[in-house]
Amino acid sequence: MRQIIAGKFPFERVVVSADEAREIFKDQPYKLELIDGLEKGGTDEYGNPLDTKPDISIFKHDKFTDLCRGRTSRIPGRSIPLP
Repeated sequence: MRQIIAGKFPFERVVVSADEAREIFKDQPYKLELIDGLEKGGTDEYGNPLDTKPDISIFKHDKFTDLCRGRTSRIPGRSIPLP
């Protein structure tokens, strides 16, 4: 992770469909479980009711890709969640 951050590549947020997310994370059972929950909608990750289904988003940073529900700092080295 330190090498990735040291590369100072920009973060890219991409909204994807549930099927696209499943293909990207096909070898990660926990992420597949999260994707299924996001696609179902109804509640957030804390069990709070939602009015709409959340977007399924991924973040890319050079060769690193991860499932992420929020925004992060655009400054490499300061990868902190933003409200």
